[in-house]
Amino acid sequence: MFPEKVWPEGFDPAARGEKVKVIHTDGRVSPGYYHTHEPEPGSKIVIYSPRILQRWRNKFWEWEDSRAQARRAKRGRIHATAETVQTVGKWACFGPVAFAVLPAVLSVCCVWKTGKAIKNAEPEVGGGKMDPEHEQQFEHQHEEEEAVYLDPADAQEEYEKDQDEPMSEGEDEFDEAGPSDQQQPDENDPDVVFVDESVQGFFGHTDSIYSIHINPANEDLVVSGGGDDLAYVWNARTGDTIYKLTGHTDSITAARFSNDGQFVATGGMDGRVLVWRVSDGEFLTTLEGADEVIWLEWHPKGSVLLCGAQDGNVWMWAIPSGNVMQVFASHTGPVNAGCFNPNGKSIVTVSDDGSLVHWDPKTGAALLKLTSADARFACVSEDGAWNCVAVEKDGNVAVVGGCDGKAKVVNLTSGNLLGSLESQSESIESLAFCDTLPLIASASVDGSVAIYDLATLRLRNTFKHDDAVVSCQFVPQTPFLTTCSVDGTVRRWDVRTGAEVKKWRGHQDGVLCITGRRDGTYVVSGGDDKVCLVWKL
Repeated sequence: MFPEKVWPEGFDPAARGEKVKVIHTDGRVSPGYYHTHEPEPGSKIVIYSPRILQRWRNKFWEWEDSRAQARRAKRGRIHATAETVQTVGKWACFGPVAFAVLPAVLSVCCVWKTGKAIKNAEPEVGGGKMDPEHEQQFEHQHEEEEAVYLDPADAQEEYEKDQDEPMSEGEDEFDEAGPSDQQQPDENDPDVVFVDESVQGFFGHTDSIYSIHINPANEDLVVSGGGDDLAYVWNARTGDTIYKLTGHTDSITAARFSNDGQFVATGGMDGRVLVWRVSDGEFLTTLEGADEVIWLEWHPKGSVLLCGAQDGNVWMWAIPSGNVMQVFASHTGPVNAGCFNPNGKSIVTVSDDGSLVHWDPKTGAALLKLTSADARFACVSEDGAWNCVAVEKDGNVAVVGGCDGKAKVVNLTSGNLLGSLESQSESIESLAFCDTLPLIASASVDGSVAIYDLATLRLRNTFKHDDAVVSCQFVPQTPFLTTCSVDGTVRRWDVRTGAEVKKWRGHQDGVLCITGRRDGTYVVSGGDDKVCLVWKL
């Protein structure tokens, strides 16, 4: 969605509703619309993306509506002056004598009545009259407010203005138009160059894509599920649909292949979990009992499916029979995240209620439970929720991320709290352990990805996206981390040096989920733009 560096000569971004900032040759900065500033040759025009434009649109149009009222009042003054002239003109019916005797008197009356009409027609803003001094103050206040809301770091591109261009006749009407009358850049518009660095895509969805996963046994197969209540198994090389998976009546929040690649399961907000056989697409079973499904996880070695639900319960089924193996009931709020220990011998879950539970899958008993009653473990935020959890490969240490931007490191064997990771300022959405180094990655809504040393719990590196980071995943057996963000990009980082290895662009909206091949050569992403894209390193 974001235009690249090339714009045709003479192209006016204001005609497409683009928010801009003008950097004049003398260093002055004028935020606002391009045509309102008439910058001199050599000025830079910084163009903001449609997403950034949307952020300020409501506030801008509050000001714009007031300015339109002032323009209408100005036109009212012109009409009032015309009516005054017409009234004076009626005195002409007294004939030549009147014109000979009273010219000076009529002139004085005309001036007096015109001045009175203009005074009575001063622009009204907010129910009161605005004198010239207040109008100037109002304009100045607007420029200050716009300066606060525009950040050069949010700019998507800059280009040099070659020459001054006069305003067109229709620009006054454009100023009075509301947000719905403006056009965003269109990917089919020949005047705009869009960036798409993907090598393949899948375009079958009609709503946002919330979950995506590559088949571990056949990495050409991808499953994606989203807000259109549908999931698709499709070929990442060709983009062709293999199977269309139907049966849900609400958004699909989780879609996962089993670790042996034989089965694919989908879970939705309708409370259903549906399972198919991958080889022939045959529907196998509906797993009912859970409330709204938040996440699904397969056992690392067996055909056992784990599900976290909105009602605070965790369900475990045997596949393909669909028999319930356990229902883990200890949380009192939605179970936001959970996983099997890498050895498959235990389960860790975290909840909105601020608790972590370490479970025995055979007995269903809680081996360890930490709650917010322990002030050292409490998530200090409005709701106190834990959002995500990750367990290191030996299965002894877990890290949980909270809404307060902090992560807690817990020894699952002893139950001891080992430390707190506190470099981020907003909610942590994803955590991942590195296989080859004692490092953990933490992705936050503040746009940062923090890399901590697990041995010392010290911050090693910080990477930055331009908006909230939704997910982070290490490439197995490497120090490379893949991240996706609401800024519309997917990125690859080297956690040893902090270097950005690759930045992939092509989504027209936020990227909500990612998956990748085990060798790291391909990444697949799903976005709020209803599209899945395939990226090659």
